[in-house]
Amino acid sequence: MKLKSFGVLSMGINMGAYGALIGLFAGAIFALVSMMGGFAMPDGQGGGAAMAAGMGLASIIVLPLLYGIGGFIGGLISALIMNVVFKVTGGLELNFDQ
Repeated sequence: MKLKSFGVLSMGINMGAYGALIGLFAGAIFALVSMMGGFAMPDGQGGGAAMAAGMGLASIIVLPLLYGIGGFIGGLISALIMNVVFKVTGGLELNFDQ
């Protein structure tokens, strides 16, 4: 059985979801590190601790969005390029167990 083409939009959606999950993981780690650093600051830093904690929490929202958008666009481009390659090479052979 040969795979002859990818659904471009389908690939974009799937890669966008994958990127968003990776971004959520990265955002959670960044938030944890930022909040730990913010809490370790002395009190006389003029709100630096609150800013670090806020930036950490914002990363949980911002990073999944950015990674998701990047994954979607990358998925679209990858599917378009692979479809051209498949036309030249004849497709990708897939083997399935029954």
